[in-house]
Amino acid sequence: MTIDRTLRLGAVAVLALALASDAWAAPSPKKGVGAWLFPGVTHALQSVGASWFYTWSPDAETIVAPAGVSFVPMIWGSAAVTAGNLAEVQGEGSVLLGFNEPDLASQSNLTPQQALDLWPQLVATGMRLGSPAPAYGAATDGGWLDTFMQGAAGQGLRVDFICLHWYGGDFDTETAVSELAQYISSTHARYGLPIWLTEFALTSYTDGVVYPTEEQQAAFASAAVDMLEATSFVERYAWFSLPPCPAGGGNGGCGTGNTTPLSIDGGSLTEVGVAYAEAGSSEDAGVPDAGSPDAGLTDAGAAIPDAGTAEHASHGCASGSGDASMLLLALLAASLWVRRQ
Repeated sequence: MTIDRTLRLGAVAVLALALASDAWAAPSPKKGVGAWLFPGVTHALQSVGASWFYTWSPDAETIVAPAGVSFVPMIWGSAAVTAGNLAEVQGEGSVLLGFNEPDLASQSNLTPQQALDLWPQLVATGMRLGSPAPAYGAATDGGWLDTFMQGAAGQGLRVDFICLHWYGGDFDTETAVSELAQYISSTHARYGLPIWLTEFALTSYTDGVVYPTEEQQAAFASAAVDMLEATSFVERYAWFSLPPCPAGGGNGGCGTGNTTPLSIDGGSLTEVGVAYAEAGSSEDAGVPDAGSPDAGLTDAGAAIPDAGTAEHASHGCASGSGDASMLLLALLAASLWVRRQ
């Protein structure tokens, strides 16, 4: 082989590697979404780069997860604390999310004592257990979550991580990300436990319900993900929400001008969905997926347990094998091109 041909082969091989560089971009093990069934949900879960999802329910509600995307169950409220549901969640994985916004009458609507009375049944599942997720005020002295956590400590009831919700009413990206970071940090400082941010987006509730522009929402999604990825005590985060708003509003609290959905029917991503997908992906091929016991480390250095199982059927090929095939094809094409020169 001549030097000239060797140089050409080397150049084309470098180009092929560059084109296939996305093959090594793995979804962040932290990144998740809140979801419910809609046309194209499987495709959307894959496109948005989620490693895990939840449905506010004990099961995945017939959602078929792509390969490498795990499901995390929830016991939403008091009516969900049944023998059947508690058996169901144990078959879904090793992590369980606690009650949804018990501090709101329109949500699970529980006093801290009512939640504490039910909590031993969740503990008895043996699963890694996330706290009830208050709508606000998680770090407030004497607030709902503070009262619950003090009660749990007094009764020796286990809580393994803190679940939070956050909706920002200031649509300036820098200000919103700073406020979210402060809320997460103060909550972690109060309880000393890892954080799962299980709902977040920009939505103002000061004067009715007001949403930012799609451009503002996308800018926040990107910057917030960067911050969450860089915060060591944040184990997981999930945007609200993946599905599109149904016609006429309804499910998920959708309203006019809502810019929070990451997807539209059919599974294509919105501008916000693209921003969320592109932020926080890992360039390290060795980063495990959300279903791996080594999906991350807490401050104490302990491995984050499995967020779910791969028992749900999946469509399509795993991204790793597909990307490897693309790389091999690119290199083969480069080799054939040089041979013809």
